[in-house]
Amino acid sequence: NNSLSLTPGAFLSYIVGPKFTALVLAQHSQRLDLGNNFTQDFTALGAGVKYQLTDVLNLEILQTNFVRGNNTGLGQTYNLGLRAIL
Repeated sequence: NNSLSLTPGAFLSYIVGPKFTALVLAQHSQRLDLGNNFTQDFTALGAGVKYQLTDVLNLEILQTNFVRGNNTGLGQTYNLGLRAIL
């Protein structure tokens, strides 16, 4: 695959309380053709929340919409995750 992907993004968090954080994101991905005749790009916007379950474990829920793109499917994702802080 002779290509290069550039994927800058901005993730902003707002601490609502001692255990609760709200977040929003904006991300753009651009795949540059380096000889394989295939370019691709998309822009995604999303929002989510984090909740601190314990001192070392938090729960994260995130929803992302792919609002535009070329040579890719548009849609949305829903993510649920547990994160351990070691």
